[in-house]
Amino acid sequence: FGSLKAGAINITCNPLYTDKELAYQVNDSGAKTLVVLDHPNFYPTVLKTLQEVKVDNVIICKIGDFLPPLKAKLGSMLGKIPKSNVPHQQDHVYFSDIMTKYQPEKHSFDFDFENDPALILYTGGTTGVPKGAVLTHKNFVSNVMQLDQILYPKMNPGEGRYLGALPFYHSYGLTTCLLAAVQNAASIVFIPDPRAGNPPFTDLLEAIQTYKPTLFHAVPTLYGALLNHPNSSKDDLSCMKACVSGAAPLPLQVMKDFEAKTGANLVEGWGLTETSPVATTNPMKEGKKPGSIGIPLPD
Repeated sequence: FGSLKAGAINITCNPLYTDKELAYQVNDSGAKTLVVLDHPNFYPTVLKTLQEVKVDNVIICKIGDFLPPLKAKLGSMLGKIPKSNVPHQQDHVYFSDIMTKYQPEKHSFDFDFENDPALILYTGGTTGVPKGAVLTHKNFVSNVMQLDQILYPKMNPGEGRYLGALPFYHSYGLTTCLLAAVQNAASIVFIPDPRAGNPPFTDLLEAIQTYKPTLFHAVPTLYGALLNHPNSSKDDLSCMKACVSGAAPLPLQVMKDFEAKTGANLVEGWGLTETSPVATTNPMKEGKKPGSIGIPLPD
């Protein structure tokens, strides 16, 4: 949001990219700045990438900068905060140093809401090298407004709580969770790795029990995992009221079993990165057709 407000274009990256994959995306998009987490995997990947590409700026973010001071200090002393095992290059700057050095300045810029790019999202890697889908500010705003019309139950600002188990570098999680939550002044329960825990998906189930999310966008695998988890019960999942599945066909039995167990309404939709991303969905309130990807979004 900060870079968009500054007039820049965002290019989202899969944090699990290899240096070759990241170098291709940087070169293809013409990116000039890399923002990277101080992490034992991510920063070394960026250093390898910079052997193949040239950028103007590398900005390093530290997890401790976003924690309360006491927790950050204890976490660092106990080794619980991940950080890179390789030295940082002198010309790479820390985000916290930028925030300390420069005073906030009020500024505005002119942009074309309908035609100026906001993000370039890479897609289609299964059919060759990924292609950059250039999406405008209007693409994302309109998609969120369309979803509000047909999909989400009416809620007052601050009421909703989204379960953020999808990656936000991908258009599905970016629009349907991050941007939709901001549009509705809702909170988000962040799940860095849905498969984490013993047995797998235990951390996800515990987060649902603790934070009681009401809206959930996911892939069929996640719905099946929650249904089949040995620790789950109807009470654990009953907080969720509106659930949507996408990215792969949703088995009818999974839909029926999940609704029976939770009391939630689970609908299926379809989209692609180029449509930022939702193109069709079943209505949440009435007219759902199980086994169908639904109807085109309004307007």
